[in-house]
Amino acid sequence: MNENSESIKRDEIATVGVEKIRTMIEGFDDISHGGMPVGRTTLVSGTSGTGKT
Repeated sequence: MNENSESIKRDEIATVGVEKIRTMIEGFDDISHGGMPVGRTTLVSGTSGTGKT
């Protein structure tokens, strides 16, 4: 980036055209930028005890 480039924060990036459904799990909805994508397969993985269920 140079001085003239506009800096965009990660939270400000919008995924255009992807409809999402909130999971009502605040932390997950935050890191997934709004929830699970509608009509798409999503794999959630992690080690034992990380709250996947």
